[in-house]
Amino acid sequence: MCVSMTQWCVGRLQGKLQDALGASKALGKDIAARDEALAKIAAEATLAETERAEAESLNSRLRQQLADYSVPKVTEYIAAKSANGVLENSVRAWERKVEICEMTLRNHAKALKKLQSSSSA
Repeated sequence: MCVSMTQWCVGRLQGKLQDALGASKALGKDIAARDEALAKIAAEATLAETERAEAESLNSRLRQQLADYSVPKVTEYIAAKSANGVLENSVRAWERKVEICEMTLRNHAKALKKLQSSSSA
């Protein structure tokens, strides 16, 4: 009876050992999966921190530009707009004068060619 009781205890303990080994394997896989997820989260956190730093840098640069921005006075703007209009009108006038001069040049060139051809014939 002592031997059978011992064998029964050994069998029961071996079953518990197998259960514990199975649980250990499952926990090992779970730990590996969690380590992988943790590494992925750490990489994402690093990327997010880098992006945050870049955004913060851009934000501070834009805030500085906004602080340095100055609007011209209304009178200065109107004077510049008026000067621009005068210059545009002047450019159009000169373009018309150039077109007239080019047309006159073509007419004179034709007349000269006619004179040369009539004098040589």
